[in-house]
Amino acid sequence: MKFIFVTILFVSMLNAGYEKVKIGKISNYHKDKISPFILKQLLDEIEQQFESQLGYNVFDYSSDGKPIDLLYISPSTAQKRVERKISQYERKVKKSQDLINFFKQTDVELDKLNIEYKSFSSKLNDKIISFNSYVENINKKIKKYPKEEFEKIKNNIALKKADINEDKRVKKRLESKLRLKTTKYNNRVILYNNLTSQINHLAFEIESLNRSLKIVKGQAIGQKVIKYKTYLKDGKYVKEKSIEHSMNKIEIYSFESLNQLKVILAHEIAHLVGIPHIDVKGALMNPILQDNQVKNLKLTYEDIMAFDKYFK
Repeated sequence: MKFIFVTILFVSMLNAGYEKVKIGKISNYHKDKISPFILKQLLDEIEQQFESQLGYNVFDYSSDGKPIDLLYISPSTAQKRVERKISQYERKVKKSQDLINFFKQTDVELDKLNIEYKSFSSKLNDKIISFNSYVENINKKIKKYPKEEFEKIKNNIALKKADINEDKRVKKRLESKLRLKTTKYNNRVILYNNLTSQINHLAFEIESLNRSLKIVKGQAIGQKVIKYKTYLKDGKYVKEKSIEHSMNKIEIYSFESLNQLKVILAHEIAHLVGIPHIDVKGALMNPILQDNQVKNLKLTYEDIMAFDKYFK
């Protein structure tokens, strides 16, 4: 499970226009993950990517720019519950994989033991048939043997019988070994089936919990100013309402990798300059963090159209 949370990236205000940005606060929690130097490199990469695809610049790095703060927010109770479920899920998946490896190894061992048991049993049966035939022939001629020769035959029969009895004990040991290994195998199959059921149940629980859980990775923050103007027109007083948006900063709360952080930054910078969400799969400005963007940050056609519409 790569990234199981539903990640929402959102903006408070739109229509901000061209902006300058700078590195702001980096919490102690994030200092071990990223340095200001690497963060500046990511911003340079985003700026180059935007400019190369759009053909114009939309933001610059400047010491008097809007701050980008990396802040730590402790997980909510709901998020912790999901994390616990994910931890349980991963442990059970690991056990399940261990059992699969056990089955693969034991299948080979059981096949080998079965072949050995069947081969030994077949040889023992041939030996018993041969012994019985030998004894039957002796019994037919028993009166013809001299006493001395009959004693030798009796000794020979005793030796053959002892050899057969020893083989029977070996067969019994092989049979017991095969039975124990088969029982252990079957018990593990039952355990595996129970684990599979638990894993499926946990996956369903996690999916259900995630539908109602929105984990905010970052946001562009601003102010909304509502202005009212009253004037006289055609002998009547007219009230007019206008709304102005002013973007103040970007806040980033969490990220799993530098590539993911770059996507979150690019998304929020786009909000900072006035680009809204677009409901297109794979787009940078999709409200859900897109895996393809984490692998390779790139504006889609729909992203470019949004920039041309809202920024230019």
